[in-house]
Amino acid sequence: MFHASADLNRSQSTNILDALLLNPAFVTCILMAMLATILSRFAMEVDTGIWNYISRMWLYHGIPPYTGSVENKTPGIFYIFLISNWLFGLNLWFPRFIALASMLATGLMLYFIGKRICNKTCGQIALTLFGLACCQEGIIGFAATTEMFMVLFSTSAILCVAYSSHIQSYRNYRVLVFICGFLMGCAISFKQIALLDTAAVFLFYLSLPERLSSRFKKPIRDSLFLEPASL
Repeated sequence: MFHASADLNRSQSTNILDALLLNPAFVTCILMAMLATILSRFAMEVDTGIWNYISRMWLYHGIPPYTGSVENKTPGIFYIFLISNWLFGLNLWFPRFIALASMLATGLMLYFIGKRICNKTCGQIALTLFGLACCQEGIIGFAATTEMFMVLFSTSAILCVAYSSHIQSYRNYRVLVFICGFLMGCAISFKQIALLDTAAVFLFYLSLPERLSSRFKKPIRDSLFLEPASL
């Protein structure tokens, strides 16, 4: 009797642990704590200092990027630091908070993409691996870097494509395709290499099996909405 009760308690504990480990909200909270701890320990990097300086020139002296300053990044990152300086003055925490939120949002979107294409376990693995990768120095970074926001918007576009079959009207589907293009345009605004991601998103769209594709899917016509929207 005692052994049966102990086995039952052990089984219940295992089930609870499995449920937690497969819960995207729980994993996201753990990753958030890890990333926040890591981000809080790092001083301003060289690139972050450059973007902060350029945004302050823009805000306080009316000198936009690419006119009185030189930097090879696309303008998206300057808007992040412009808003940061406008709201809170010189600081490090606001851009890093936005970067942290971007990483967590990307991980959750990867979960839903994996769940949609394969199953819940696949989505959980994608979320966990991406979160752990974000904790490694040199893979995505510990500050508000352009790659974080580029990946966020690229993943958002893929998520829209993955769930396009839920759209019941052609008008809404056309809006969704335009939004995908717009999201890719946002990704390009943070890093030029996202131009290749645009091609990857379109290939993903073409390779979706019939069960996941919208009944309104027309590759040539849709490309007329996707590409201009990204520009």
